[in-house]
Amino acid sequence: MAASGLIESLARRPNSWWLRRLIGRDPARYGVGRPLFFHHVPKTAGISLVKAIGKMVLPELAVYNRGGSLSAALIAELVERGLTSGQFIHGHPEHGAAALLRGKAHIITLLREPRDQVISNYLYVQRDRHVPDHAASRVLEFREFILAHPRFAIFQTASLHVGIVERPVGGTEDLIDTVPNVLAYLDEMALVGVVGQADAFMSHLAEVMGWPQAPRFPHRHKTRISGEQRERMRAEFEDLRHHPMLSSLFEAERAVYLRACAIGQKSLGRVFARSTLNQTNNSRAIREAPSRD
Repeated sequence: MAASGLIESLARRPNSWWLRRLIGRDPARYGVGRPLFFHHVPKTAGISLVKAIGKMVLPELAVYNRGGSLSAALIAELVERGLTSGQFIHGHPEHGAAALLRGKAHIITLLREPRDQVISNYLYVQRDRHVPDHAASRVLEFREFILAHPRFAIFQTASLHVGIVERPVGGTEDLIDTVPNVLAYLDEMALVGVVGQADAFMSHLAEVMGWPQAPRFPHRHKTRISGEQRERMRAEFEDLRHHPMLSSLFEAERAVYLRACAIGQKSLGRVFARSTLNQTNNSRAIREAPSRD
């Protein structure tokens, strides 16, 4: 009996996939919390977040594509089969993919301060020869590249919007009109965070999901550029913010980021209030406990 209990305890651990396979256990029976969908916006520390969450969920219940994108067909098939507790779905949604999970899973996302995001995105496109616009990024400096490819000025907004609509917008400027829908999408999410408060985001996520503890967020710093180069791009970014062709796009992007900040702050306030209440109750219980003297 004791051995059986030990096996069950071990089988519930995320890294015990080999034991679950060995004893023929269905991983779904050990899933914790509602299905979780991470809407991964590129260059927002999403890989770090996936690694952190991966320590708390069963790998057999993870759903993703090797290429990083999630098609609507894949998600539709998943929903038709039936989502399960503890399921972790993550990736960059293609058109309409995220919409199929609204109301069916805890949806979360992480955004980044727009200046840092657009700089990081440019450096990433320069580095990866398999992504679109790589060739252009190798011959154009940061300022010229953003002017030639203005969608990077509103990239996070576009990344969120693409998952909740079936068809692309007509042009980059049309993305400005999508902001109200994107804000409504953020408002309905189970949790929204920003990179600067990633550790607090993980603490709240653990509470939302019912995990026994919050996994450590492994901050990654892959980009290696000189301080002088980074400062130059930051100065160019400030100049681009006021460019007549880009200013409205940057304003729309910032509005989305500020909403994410506000939602995150509100969530942190609730967590702090609960923590304070728990501490107060614990202190009161200690004071009111009968003396053993």
